[in-house]
Amino acid sequence: MEQKTEPVSDFIAARAELRSLGINLDIAAGAYCLNYDHGSENTARYADDLGEACAVGREMAANKPTRLPPLGPTGRRNTHRASMYRHNTRLAAIRRRGGGGQ
Repeated sequence: MEQKTEPVSDFIAARAELRSLGINLDIAAGAYCLNYDHGSENTARYADDLGEACAVGREMAANKPTRLPPLGPTGRRNTHRASMYRHNTRLAAIRRRGGGGQ
């Protein structure tokens, strides 16, 4: 008895192809859901069959939106601030134990 594994392998191949283009392909509620990496629900597109999903995914990859820079600082916090915090934490622990001398 022969099992049909072709649709699953087609889906996996399509998902791998679109993944290399930066598009996520999932099955949601009987339809194929396409979205960008880290995309919101606003950027999601839906297709009824796998062929249409591949075409829409390629079109989405060709017209990728540009990513805007983040609005706030992205680096680590100031190391001076961290050292002050550690110092104050140690000082508070010494005072709780009864030391500190003042």
